[in-house]
Amino acid sequence: MKYYTKKIVFFLSIFTLVLLYLFKLPYNNLPEEFNLFLAIFRIFYFLIFIIFLIKLKELNIIQYGKKFKEFNLIINIKIFVSILIIIGIYTQFFLVINFLLYLYLFRKNHAKFYGIEQSYHQIVGIFFVISGSNNLISLDSFLGIASLYIFDQSSAVNFLILSLSICLISGFYEKINSPIWKRGNALKIFLNLPQVRTVKYNKTLLNLLSLKSICYLALLNQTLIFFLYFDSLRILFYVGELIFSILLITIAPFHFIGETFILVFLLLIGTEISLLIGANNKLLNFIGFENLVFSDFVL
Repeated sequence: MKYYTKKIVFFLSIFTLVLLYLFKLPYNNLPEEFNLFLAIFRIFYFLIFIIFLIKLKELNIIQYGKKFKEFNLIINIKIFVSILIIIGIYTQFFLVINFLLYLYLFRKNHAKFYGIEQSYHQIVGIFFVISGSNNLISLDSFLGIASLYIFDQSSAVNFLILSLSICLISGFYEKINSPIWKRGNALKIFLNLPQVRTVKYNKTLLNLLSLKSICYLALLNQTLIFFLYFDSLRILFYVGELIFSILLITIAPFHFIGETFILVFLLLIGTEISLLIGANNKLLNFIGFENLVFSDFVL
């Protein structure tokens, strides 16, 4: 019965998210500031991604065995490509190269450390390929280098949000049925994985919040995903994920899911606030307040 329930949850989730994507939800337009937010996101994401790649090199012998030289070569190429993406030269081309190299790096016979972290990197990688992140703060924009391809940015953002939603819905279902997660052991195991752990836990924070309470907080936080489809409540989901991600990196810096989510949800919060400000300005203009000046309120 549990097997069929999981199948039903999975297919209903996919169906709902595809339907929302086709109808351009949750976004059918973006604010003018979005290109600036996106450019900042590109720069900081790939700066952190380079740190992730350097950390990954420490696992090369475990990951690739005798072929660790191939692993090192791919990582070095990806670091170089990431630098080119940061400065924004032929950005769209190198974003495609970066994504293909990542797939090749974790191909079937060399995927010992493939997990949810890598899934998130792939989602963000596709998002960058289709989002036009080189429109601002890039050598492409400065030198007037023409885009290789153009996608609708609203669709790109919707892809990002809905793809992450699939992962979060799946994660919520697995967590709520997991005794290991409910006892708080799952987070402890995850934070001790060799590709995740870089420093010891933040003992001060864990004296205030146990791993078990953090696990339950994750469950509560993921229920906020249902706010995603309501304009007035959507930002609560973004803020909830941001707070939880900050909490994660406070416990164990540079496990990369936390850093990735912080950047993603700062991008979405900035977008949401800009849309809200834009909507309020349109409302003021509609009712005629745009012609009011300070002197009108002075007797």
